[in-house]
Amino acid sequence: MFEGLRLNGALLVAALAMQPLGSNAASIVDANARMHTVDQAPTPFNDRVDAVQRLYDLHVGPALDDLGRLPASELASAFEVLDRVALYALLTAPDRMPHYLDRMQALVDALGARGMLTQTQLQTTFDTAIAMRQIDVATSLRERFPQFPLDGTIPKITKATDFDPIAPAVLEWQEGDTLLARNVDRSGVHFVTIVGCRASQRAIEELNALPEVVKSFESAPAFWLIPAERGTDPAFLREWNSRFPQQPAMFAYANGPWAGVEFHLMPHFQRFDGLKRVTRLQGWTRGGGAKQLEPVLTGREQPVQSLEPR
Repeated sequence: MFEGLRLNGALLVAALAMQPLGSNAASIVDANARMHTVDQAPTPFNDRVDAVQRLYDLHVGPALDDLGRLPASELASAFEVLDRVALYALLTAPDRMPHYLDRMQALVDALGARGMLTQTQLQTTFDTAIAMRQIDVATSLRERFPQFPLDGTIPKITKATDFDPIAPAVLEWQEGDTLLARNVDRSGVHFVTIVGCRASQRAIEELNALPEVVKSFESAPAFWLIPAERGTDPAFLREWNSRFPQQPAMFAYANGPWAGVEFHLMPHFQRFDGLKRVTRLQGWTRGGGAKQLEPVLTGREQPVQSLEPR
């Protein structure tokens, strides 16, 4: 039954993405509605990503080339579309993010000029800039629109000597709630675990009650990684690391350079040999003990396990 449900969902997603739309203005409204439907479809994550991106490329992107020609009523829908595609792209297609952030900023200007800009739209753009480590953009938004009190800290980031932003890198907590951007070595066997949500915190709590598991993670470099998403608060790292000193978390500086790492599930335990992912465990079964992590810790290839992804 579930296989049929997934198949029907995939066909629905494909149909929604490919069905022709009307005028540019109507296309933005319709594409936004279709994207919402795609989000709810019982299809694999990557299929939803592909469909949302296709809707944007076919029906929305071209209409944003000249915002002055769009009716005022369509601008809010255009921003919702960009919000959705950017959320997906942060995790799966970070190379597209500069384009999306540019479009967001243009929409902020267009909405502001017509007296339509909202707190939520500006906050979304601000958070996206932080996720992309575009600190100057975030600072400018806060300064240009003082009438909108934006939530969130603009992190103070210092860069290590010879830091390379297009190589795998992390933001590591430092005293004074600053962040150090530094590159990491992914040669040889290493673990990458995607954490940050409550489910991952519960998994770490149970993991720490298993000394043999803790010791196994110490047998190779282990990165407890929070994706580069909308939220880069040094205080979160400080609190996490105080609670879990044996699993100190770091933000990914950018998701793209972490070749082979999947960021869209939490917790997600992944074992690598160089850039080759050997095996992984998606999710965590509460009370399941060490056995569920055996493939990751031993490196014995088994079918991908999926338990309770976020």
